[in-house]
Amino acid sequence: MADRSRITASRPAYLPDNWDNDVEMSGLMSYLKARYVNPTNYDRVVSFWKSTILDYCRHQKRCVFTQEELKIKFKRGSQLPSPLPTVISELKSEGLVVLRSDFEKDNQSWLQWGANLISPSSWLQGLVGSTSNNPNTSQLIHITALKELAKELLRYYRNNYEMVDCPDIVGYNELQENASHIIDRDCFELVIIELVNMGEVSVGSSKDGDKVLKFKDQRTKGPARFSENDAAMHDLKQTMARLDTAIMKAEKREQMLKLEAKAAMNRGDKKGALNIMKKVALIRKEVQDKEVQYQRLHSVFQQLTDSKHKKDMIDVLKTCSVTVKETLNRHGLTPEKG
Repeated sequence: MADRSRITASRPAYLPDNWDNDVEMSGLMSYLKARYVNPTNYDRVVSFWKSTILDYCRHQKRCVFTQEELKIKFKRGSQLPSPLPTVISELKSEGLVVLRSDFEKDNQSWLQWGANLISPSSWLQGLVGSTSNNPNTSQLIHITALKELAKELLRYYRNNYEMVDCPDIVGYNELQENASHIIDRDCFELVIIELVNMGEVSVGSSKDGDKVLKFKDQRTKGPARFSENDAAMHDLKQTMARLDTAIMKAEKREQMLKLEAKAAMNRGDKKGALNIMKKVALIRKEVQDKEVQYQRLHSVFQQLTDSKHKKDMIDVLKTCSVTVKETLNRHGLTPEKG
């Protein structure tokens, strides 16, 4: 019999309370006979493991697992969860669990569209590729967990983004990083696909090649649709963010130089202090120039925001493209650096 004190002390949070009951768990861990032999016991065991598997996914903030993984996670002392293959078969027959490879096939047209849209390489490398035929190691997707994660991400977006400027346009990497505490990074792309299928999100690409998400405006009908205007909005926001970072760095450098100049004066080094203050003046001019450019970008941003629901946006988009390019060149900013 398993050592109860050792099991209790190390029991992970995703395991049920009756995990510590040796008598009850012995029956739940044992090989499961066909349903016709004892329908009541069969249904009880299957129900227990269905609930436990879903709780595990919820706790791990994941929707992907393998049978081998569950065997390890649900090992109880020297006991292995023998009913797992039968339970997973039941989940598959109910459509609650699917092979990841089958999920890819069902979303093949969307995956190809996303891969073509976002160059030079596919952002779904984790989805597209060889899959194992071994039932123990084949990746499985828990559909209920996937849908729950999709709703959770949607709630997170609405709570954290809907009050900012241009809330419906969010960088893929930015959201993945910010939401990593509620969704395992390996499952994030699957959750985005689910949101796309729900019509809540559309995926696009900026001119810099960044992956960009367009969330559905709740005031409009139909699914979210990524447009050229959305790409321009994203590029503009990114440029403004890089400018803002550059301004803060310059201001920090300015303050440090002022302290150095003060220290030089205290030492009686007036010439040294004067040279330092000349550097301060140059940095101050640089900051002012960047602030002017930031305001210019902000003005274009407002024009784009005001024209979001208008059909004729060509002039605004051209202005945005030229302004962003000029700003990047003027200040030596690139998509990779600020």
